[in-house]
Amino acid sequence: MNFVGSHILSVSQFDRSAIESVFRVAEAMEPYAQRKRVTRVLEGAILGSMFFEPSTRTRTSFEIAAMRLSADVVNIAASASSLIKGETLKDTALNLQALQADIIVLRHSSAGAACFLS
Repeated sequence: MNFVGSHILSVSQFDRSAIESVFRVAEAMEPYAQRKRVTRVLEGAILGSMFFEPSTRTRTSFEIAAMRLSADVVNIAASASSLIKGETLKDTALNLQALQADIIVLRHSSAGAACFLS
């Protein structure tokens, strides 16, 4: 797979063969989603979920997918974090990094927030 960069920020980072590869993997994983089976692909990995704007479907989809792949999920919500006391987005992400999160999923209202953190 020809993936450009160490962070997935845009579909433009993938060439056609990489996108086709992603679809092949998705097809192979479909039985796990349909049968609600669990695989150990991400066992031991920590997914940090940082959703700073309302989201039910997207946040829940990432959480369920991570759990079905056996990852541990840590949720950071703006309303329940030190952001309400003035902590910056960068400091919040650095805390996740210090806790050794392997994957960070970010949804933020500011354009470029994901690029900034990467």
